[in-house]
Amino acid sequence: MTNVNGLLSIGKYFYLISENYISPLKQERYTFRFTTNPDGIQEGNFIQENAIWFGISGVRFVTKKNSLASFQFGLTHILNVQGDIPSPYNQPQWETYESSGLDFIAFPTVSFTRKFKLK
Repeated sequence: MTNVNGLLSIGKYFYLISENYISPLKQERYTFRFTTNPDGIQEGNFIQENAIWFGISGVRFVTKKNSLASFQFGLTHILNVQGDIPSPYNQPQWETYESSGLDFIAFPTVSFTRKFKLK
């Protein structure tokens, strides 16, 4: 898993934030095609190399009274990037029930953070 973060001050109490995690994901896929064989169908399985990217991007507001507490407003996002289908299953006659190759969902998020004080 890879972690990529960023924090940029845009004022005394405001920050742009982005916290992202990227992880490889191997997915077993089923595929088939119609043939002239006696049973009329040929089946196969393969491993597809995908990547999952998830995180939050938005604005952090640090409270004026207490710099240990903050609120975040942003979008939480999950992105599934599907890898290539290996040969010979990437031929047009093979059916794999795959999506468009890019799955994405985002939803609004409000969160509270608190920094711990070390003695």
